[in-house]
Amino acid sequence: MPIPPLTTCENFNVLNNRLLRIVLKKSIKTHNNDLYESYFTLHLQLLHQFNILLFMHNYVYHRNKLPVVFSTYFEENKVIRKYNTRQKNDFHIDSIKSEIGKRSIKYKDSKLWNDLPAELKEIQSFKYKL
Repeated sequence: MPIPPLTTCENFNVLNNRLLRIVLKKSIKTHNNDLYESYFTLHLQLLHQFNILLFMHNYVYHRNKLPVVFSTYFEENKVIRKYNTRQKNDFHIDSIKSEIGKRSIKYKDSKLWNDLPAELKEIQSFKYKL
């Protein structure tokens, strides 16, 4: 069975790990977490998720700092549904069937924010608490 080709994101991860090893002069056996801890940063995927959550925090608490195009980009469930539910303060997620649709900003950002615990959603200085 042939090995499937790496995706673009996996290629970036591999290249980033190699680059960190070269800069830090570490052996190939050094664990990736040690490399990222040396630079006080996150893996690319976690860094991507962190920036998405920062964006969503700004959308919820500082919407005036975002470009105007995002002022009404996301909808809360309480606007769509007329009855009370436990998820009334979460963002509405449209039914998506394709994998490409699940990569959209509207889907991914809403899903990540909705999956956060309530106590994290209420933090005002979000960037420094995560």
